[in-house]
Amino acid sequence: MRFIVSILLVSAAVFTLCAAEEVLRADRWGFDPADATAQLQKALDSGAKKIIIPKMKSPWIAAKQLRLPGNCEIVFEDGAEIMAKEGKFQNRVEMLLLGRGISGLKIRGKGILTMRRADYRDPKKYTRGEWRHTLGFQNCRGIEVRDLTCRESGGDGIYILHTDDILIDNVKCVRNLRQGISVISSRNLVIRNSLFAETEGMAPMAGIDFEPNYRNEKLENCLVENCRFVDNAGAGICIAINNLRADSTPIGLTVRNCVFSGNKWSLYFNTTDVKGEMRFDHCKFLAPTVESMRITAWNADGCSLIFKDCEVEHRGKCHPFELYPGSAEGPLGNIHFSNVTVKDSQPGREPFKYFGMDLFPLLRATGEIEADGKKYPMAALTAESAGKKLPVLKSVPVKDLVPVSTAKQIATGKAVLRTRGRMEYIQYAEAGETVTITVQAAGGGKEAAPGRYTVYDPAGKKSAEGTFRSAGRQQFRFTAKSTGLHRLKMSVPIGFVTSDRPGGGLFAGRRLPVNAIGGRMYFFVPRHVEEIVVRVAGDSAIETADAELLDPDGSVVAKVRKVFLPQLLHWKRKVLRDEIWSIRSRGVDDYNLTLFGGIPPVLSDSPENTLRPAER
Repeated sequence: MRFIVSILLVSAAVFTLCAAEEVLRADRWGFDPADATAQLQKALDSGAKKIIIPKMKSPWIAAKQLRLPGNCEIVFEDGAEIMAKEGKFQNRVEMLLLGRGISGLKIRGKGILTMRRADYRDPKKYTRGEWRHTLGFQNCRGIEVRDLTCRESGGDGIYILHTDDILIDNVKCVRNLRQGISVISSRNLVIRNSLFAETEGMAPMAGIDFEPNYRNEKLENCLVENCRFVDNAGAGICIAINNLRADSTPIGLTVRNCVFSGNKWSLYFNTTDVKGEMRFDHCKFLAPTVESMRITAWNADGCSLIFKDCEVEHRGKCHPFELYPGSAEGPLGNIHFSNVTVKDSQPGREPFKYFGMDLFPLLRATGEIEADGKKYPMAALTAESAGKKLPVLKSVPVKDLVPVSTAKQIATGKAVLRTRGRMEYIQYAEAGETVTITVQAAGGGKEAAPGRYTVYDPAGKKSAEGTFRSAGRQQFRFTAKSTGLHRLKMSVPIGFVTSDRPGGGLFAGRRLPVNAIGGRMYFFVPRHVEEIVVRVAGDSAIETADAELLDPDGSVVAKVRKVFLPQLLHWKRKVLRDEIWSIRSRGVDDYNLTLFGGIPPVLSDSPENTLRPAER
């Protein structure tokens, strides 16, 4: 009996020692050169305070996503490599390593995370996607990643979502498909001493992409310093903050002592009226293949953009700094330069070009740029724009509208404009009426992400929501609890949206995204409106649009052809009365339309389906 008790006591002591083990090597459970998924996951789940990934004679092969632990340190021996298994990761949203809801994780060492970018681009082997990241963090806190190389992913080298207090130091993100790093939402982020190179395969193809998905996400107290951005097929840094709004958390981003070389754009910006400050200090922007800076829709009342002590070496057909109106709805500006010098391959070219001078004024642009020894003050541009007489480019709110027709039912299936992405459908309904919405989706096949819709009642309260397939014809219904305008906010991969009730149409008070297929759409012009203004824009230099403005008789009064930069269909009416006008459009791939002035900004598929202001 004593012998048995002694064995039990020794066993318990050994178990306790193992459970309390501070340092553990991943090869504790062996090493399978063909598939080491099980061994790796056991090491990560061990509870050890330090987990060592040793360098073996061949890479550690992972056949599925590995779960990262919290409150520990993972140390890669020099040259230790974790590689995605060939033929695996068929699920497009799988990552090689993912930390979700963890804190206190440190990853360090000159290790390598490798996926199989070439395989993921082969449609015979994989469904096309933009994820399959090498390393991701979602809803985490207190993360450090040092000295690691993240390469050949099917998406991003590193993906950061709702993760705060994170340090990325001395990493290399090379030859990834979509981004070196994607930052969706973060607070207290530091990225330093790192290399982002040769991103290529799926847009935006940036070294780092700061791109919140929703207005409640944030980029707060973010710092990028002492980094290099080299030969990326997109921008060195892409800053797409157009999903944020004035009531979002103010932006706080500083980029300091960084070098950009050989990227398509050194920097690419797209924004709205979100507040805050964005700084670029002591940076060098060298030899981009297209532009040094592409700045789109930089709102004069929004975030300030500051360049201080920066050098630009520029070549190519474009101006070094180019500002585009994009989907802006008001003045652009709040851009500031201090000690910025440009060496241009075409001496004498203006270093800063504003392409929205005939649409919006340029405000609060200060400082000067010195190009090839000549100084170009921003005050000259603001003075030039102030002297222009511009049309009123402001949309009226959608409210107090009623159908032109008194009919209760219309023919369904009238598909005119094919939309793409986030859009709104405006629908009038009386209390108790059931509305049927038809979506004819044509985007991406059965594997594409589903579309989503949310219905808001006339008081702005959510009344219904759901999803629909990304391909094929399908319907959903909602019953109005109160009379008035109902707003359907939708995400349509690519497709047509129609209703079985009169008094409905596509909201065009902001940028209405259209995909290639167009046609004739109608809108109501109240008697007090003198100027009719429709903005037309392509989504890129190779995505252009043709459009015509038609009067109530169907005569073309204004037209634009092969539009990329925003242009206006503009007409002053001589006789002021209630009328129904129309626009006819078509495009090469993606373009967008916006209605301005005092026009209810709703485009309907027939005259009898339009909305007019209610009589008072």
